[in-house]
Amino acid sequence: MIAGEGLKVTVRPVRAEDHAGLVDVWTCPGVVRNTLRLPFGAPDLWDRWKRLLAAANLGSGVWVAEVDRQTVGVIVLTCGVDLRSHSARLGIEVHDDCQGRGVGHELMSAAVDHAESQLHIRRIELRVFAVNEPAIALYEKFEFEIEGTHLSFGFREGQFVDVYSMARVTV
Repeated sequence: MIAGEGLKVTVRPVRAEDHAGLVDVWTCPGVVRNTLRLPFGAPDLWDRWKRLLAAANLGSGVWVAEVDRQTVGVIVLTCGVDLRSHSARLGIEVHDDCQGRGVGHELMSAAVDHAESQLHIRRIELRVFAVNEPAIALYEKFEFEIEGTHLSFGFREGQFVDVYSMARVTV
């Protein structure tokens, strides 16, 4: 899909016309493998897209990463409400061809900066498969810490897998 090692990544807010590119990201084998979605282009992708656009319209941050005008990643920052209004939940997905090439770093940088400097979020949390070492390393670069382990949280490739709860907390 994307040639060359040094990628010029552009991060911008999601737009309605991003649907096809995001479906391409969401259906990559490596992306699906590290989510709790079913493989083979799960039938809920259209509903997922509608929820994503609705979230963007309700104040949650949704950004895409582009390389050569192709959508190669997405990050969603869902803000808490009421007594959790100081917190947000983060989800990120990067196309298989672009993993380990700086796309995730650019998306994380945009979301964390927006959360803390614009929304005054003090706690950003996420969940990640305990075996997903590259993702854990990325999150640790952004000062996320493992807060706990959910044992046998998901069933993947014939095995139960653990998930870490990670968070970045600023004071």
